Amino acid sequence: MAQPDWIAHANSVTTIVGFLVAGLFTIVCWFLIRTIGKIDANQTELFKKYGDHEHRLSVLEGSHAARTEMNVRC
Repeated sequence: MAQPDWIAHANSVTTIVGFLVAGLFTIVCWFLIRTIGKIDANQTELFKKYGDHEHRLSVLEGSHAARTEMNVRC
């Protein structure tokens, strides 16, 4: 028994829509993975800068404490 034309058309449309959804899903996943990678790189750089700042602040506080204990004025 032969299928009506609209059933073959519906199967074709379903297949095309399926490929489009799969493609869209792939693109969204690619952007998500890329974004997470960039966020990770930015956080690494941010924490490095934070560590450098913390080190400089500690040196400054140590110098200040040393000068204050010796009663030296600027």
